[in-house]
Amino acid sequence: MLSGNKQGIEKAMLECTLLGAKRAIPLPMSVPAHSMLMKEAADKFVSTIEGIEFTIPKIPIIHNVDADFENDIAKIKAKLVKQIYSSVRWVDTKKNHCNLKVTTIIECGPSKVLCGLIKRISPTVATIDLDTYDNYLELSNE
Repeated sequence: MLSGNKQGIEKAMLECTLLGAKRAIPLPMSVPAHSMLMKEAADKFVSTIEGIEFTIPKIPIIHNVDADFENDIAKIKAKLVKQIYSSVRWVDTKKNHCNLKVTTIIECGPSKVLCGLIKRISPTVATIDLDTYDNYLELSNE
């Protein structure tokens, strides 16, 4: 997964293709999320998040920025800011979910891509995708 400005991503996709990549798929993103190009936005976000009252989580929360748990409010806020411009540790995050004995993961979004990736990481975890309204209704009736 690459993140950057549009021109940089296009150049990287071309280079990857020339080097033998089987496919390069641009994601429909309006910002270069999880890259240093977002550092200025993250710095501005600090004042916003500082004004929000948080409480200590009642359930474990694994942060994408370091794939670790946190209960300290100041550290949680710092991780949320850092997440804006840092790489996502997605595989490690999902492995930690599995270590917690999570049995089901629900994907909320327009596709089933993450459910497929989760199955590769931990085939025993059940996945539910909410990519359609019918799937949402089916889940809400269970």
